[in-house]
Amino acid sequence: MSYSDEVVTDSIEYYNDMSEQLSGNISKLSDLENWKYAVRGSAVKRRLTLIVGGEVRYGFDLKDTTFNVTYSGDTVFVRAAAPKILDVIVVPSKTSVFQEHGEWHDNARVRLQQKARVILAARSGKIGLEEKSKQQLESLLKKLLADKRKLIVTYL
Repeated sequence: MSYSDEVVTDSIEYYNDMSEQLSGNISKLSDLENWKYAVRGSAVKRRLTLIVGGEVRYGFDLKDTTFNVTYSGDTVFVRAAAPKILDVIVVPSKTSVFQEHGEWHDNARVRLQQKARVILAARSGKIGLEEKSKQQLESLLKKLLADKRKLIVTYL
C-alpha cells in the first residue's frame, strides 16, 4: 500500500527578551526581505516553514521468515508477520519553502524533513493502511488458491 501526502513543518526561533526583540526588529528594518516582519513588531527572530511532499509505503516484509503455510483438510492456515511501514520517502522535488525569514543553514531543512517523515508515518496509521494491507494480502492468497478451500490468516 502507498500513501502520499503533503506536510507543513516549521521552525520558529523567538527573541529572548524585549530589548533583544526591539534591536532585532530595528535591524530588520534595513533588510529589504525582512522589513515587513519588523513593522509588525514580531517576537519571532527567524522562521522557516516548508511544505514537504512525501510517500509512505506500508505492507509486508517478504524477507521476514515468520511466513508459514499449513494445510488441514479443506482449510489453509497462513501465519504472517503483521504489516508495517516499509519506507517513508520525502520527495525533494515536492518540497518547497513556504515562508523564510532570517538566516538558516541546510541542517535546519534536513531537521524539518525528518519531522515531516514522522508526521507522515503517524498519519498513515490513522487512515487504516494496516487493515487495507491485510485485506490485500488475503485477497491475493485467495486468488493463488483458486479453489474452494477455506483460508485463515493470522498475524504475529
